[in-house]
Amino acid sequence: MSTPLLQLKDRINKNNKINYKSDNGDYTDDITKAISIELDTLYPRNTPVKLTGYKDDEEYPLDTLIIAISLKHLPFIEYMKQSKHLAVGFISALDRKSVIDFLLSKSDKKRYTTNNQDKEKVKRIKLKEIELDDRLSSLRGHKPALFTNLQQSIAQKLQSYNKPSKPVSKPQLKPKNLSPIIILSSSPTSLLTMYNVKPFLSQATFIPSNIAKDMAKDNQQSVDDLITIYRSKPNEQTSKWYIINSVETLNKFGPDAWQRVVCVVTTGQLWQFKLYKWSNPRDLFRNVKGVYLHYSNESINSNIKDWNVSTFAVDKDKRHTDKSLVSNFWRQLDSWIATNKPFLTV
Repeated sequence: MSTPLLQLKDRINKNNKINYKSDNGDYTDDITKAISIELDTLYPRNTPVKLTGYKDDEEYPLDTLIIAISLKHLPFIEYMKQSKHLAVGFISALDRKSVIDFLLSKSDKKRYTTNNQDKEKVKRIKLKEIELDDRLSSLRGHKPALFTNLQQSIAQKLQSYNKPSKPVSKPQLKPKNLSPIIILSSSPTSLLTMYNVKPFLSQATFIPSNIAKDMAKDNQQSVDDLITIYRSKPNEQTSKWYIINSVETLNKFGPDAWQRVVCVVTTGQLWQFKLYKWSNPRDLFRNVKGVYLHYSNESINSNIKDWNVSTFAVDKDKRHTDKSLVSNFWRQLDSWIATNKPFLTV
C-alpha cells in the first residue's frame, strides 16, 4: 500500500484533482469546511506526512503540503496570509521552495557509483607520475635546521606572559521585573490557539478553537499575534503574562527573549520547533516547561511519549468550565518557574 506522500506526489505530478470532504461526507472545494482529504485513500486533513528522503524525513500536515503547492506562485508573505486565512499551517520561508521542489520531483536522482575500470586506470597513472618541483619546494634545503636558541627565547617570553593574575569576576546580571512568555503551536489542529487561550487561562473556560474563531468573526474581531493575560495573586496584586504563537513575534521582545519563555504548548508535531532556539524537542523541554493538551476521548500523539511534557485532558464539549484543570496548569507552571527562572515577575 502506497504512503500518503507517494499518493500526494502522484496526484500533483499528474495534475489530478485532490478532493476535500466535509463532516457530512459531501465533497467541497473549500478546505476550511473539509475534515478529510481524498487521494487514493481518504485521510484526515491533518494527517502527518513524512517526507521520506528529504532532510531527516521531516513531517508536515497533509493540508499544509497541499496548500503550499496550490499557492506556490505567490510571494511568501501573501502565501502566509492565505494559509492563515484558510486555517492551515504554513511552511517557513527557508524551507518552502525546497519542500515544493521535493513534492514536484517525478523521480529521484540516481546515486553516482564509481566505475571499477576507471579506478584501476587512475591507479596505474599515479604509479607513473613524477613529482615536479614548484616555487616553494625548490627553496627547501636538505640539511636539518635547528632553532633551539629561538625556541628558548620564545619560551621565556611566553612564561612571562602566562604568569597567573588575579581573575576579575564579573557579576552575571540577570534580567529583573520581566513578565514570562508562553508559546502556543500555530497548528490549526491545536486545542489551544490565539482564539481561545484567553478565556481558558483567565476564566478556566474551554471553548473549541473553531467556535471561538467563528465568535470572533461574528463580532468582527481580529486575532492579535500577542495576547496579554493578567493573573490575580492572593495578595490582590496581578502578574502579567504574554501569549504568542510564532518565533517572529518572540523576536520582537529582543535578543534575550528566550530567557523569558517558560512554557511551550505542543501538538506533538516536530515542524513546530523548526525555528526555535532548541529545535530538538528533548533539548527544548529541558529548558522550558512542556505542555500537551488533548481531548479525553482521543489518543495521545505518540511523539510526546519520549518528551518531558505534562499532559492535560480536556472534555470534548462545545463549551465548559474546568477550574481544577486550569489551576493544575498554573500550579505546575509556578513550580517550574520557581526552580528554573526565579528572576521572572510572576
